[in-house]
Amino acid sequence: KYFWGIPTLFMRAPDGVLWQPSPNADAILQAGAVAVVSSAEKSLADLLTIIKQEVAAMGNEIDERDMRYIMRGLDGAIELAGEATPDGRLLQRDLERVIDDLKATNSVQVMSTIVPKVEFVAELAGQLG
Repeated sequence: KYFWGIPTLFMRAPDGVLWQPSPNADAILQAGAVAVVSSAEKSLADLLTIIKQEVAAMGNEIDERDMRYIMRGLDGAIELAGEATPDGRLLQRDLERVIDDLKATNSVQVMSTIVPKVEFVAELAGQLG
């Protein structure tokens, strides 16, 4: 009948595991597989400063007015993250606004490189409580 069309996998791995994923693969994917790899090595303010520098380098991708909104939002988030005991929920809310401003640029490059990084930092901020 139709049995000739059923895909079948023959393998010798006794547990069915073909390879082991990297232990930090989730963080790399969430950060967009870019320079922001380990949040343990840097503070949230440091991560946001790196992101701000990357946004500034994308001046040709972002409208001047949008750039002002984004930079103002990042400056506020950096200041908040730099406090001795930052309020994670407030920081997360500020970063969500920055994400909305970034998405409003309609830039494919911004969406693929910057937005995942800011989302990653916002998730870390949310874990602060």
